[in-house]
Amino acid sequence: MAESSIFFSWGLPVAGRETKGLEVFQEALGFWANQKAGGAIEDFKVGIAAQGNYALLSGYLIVEGSKKNIAAALDSREMYSLLDRAAHIVQNLTIVRCDTGSTIPLRIEQIVSARKQLGIVT
Repeated sequence: MAESSIFFSWGLPVAGRETKGLEVFQEALGFWANQKAGGAIEDFKVGIAAQGNYALLSGYLIVEGSKKNIAAALDSREMYSLLDRAAHIVQNLTIVRCDTGSTIPLRIEQIVSARKQLGIVT
């Protein structure tokens, strides 16, 4: 079971860069497909918004795997290149590394402990 994930989201493409945006998006999908095929990540899922505030969130990508492999993928030269290009062709690019799966009980314990230290009733 995955213990870490990355949540990527993006808004509308920058005007005039829509075609280039689709090219970089395809490259990103290829990158994650290769990571999955090589066993570096467990899985990835993509969503394209069907309704809502497209300027803020037109789509998302969630990648799941071990903390070590997620960190390695985020720190790779290829990922930096993809993110640098994406930052220039889409608005509201967001990247969030998350704990998930088997790490959730530990994170909840840490949150409860912090609340107790602050005197917040649980």
